[in-house]
Amino acid sequence: MDKNQLRERTKQFACRCIKLSLALLSIVIEEVDETCFWMEFIIDEQLLNKTKIMPLLGEAKELTAIFIASRKTARKIVNSK
Repeated sequence: MDKNQLRERTKQFACRCIKLSLALLSIVIEEVDETCFWMEFIIDEQLLNKTKIMPLLGEAKELTAIFIASRKTARKIVNSK
């Protein structure tokens, strides 16, 4: 294998890894969104004290924003290839 073949193989590997991470980031976003739904449900139905749930809900929403931004960045990288 020459230098150019190794470079192309490495590039393709990186691209495949990013595509895998996009799929995983999408799963993470779905899961954290569902978690937010259930925490909001718990608050609405007064199943637990709101003060116990709100910090978790806030963290879940912040993580959602981070995961969405990460997915957008990864997609830009994949689409630029």
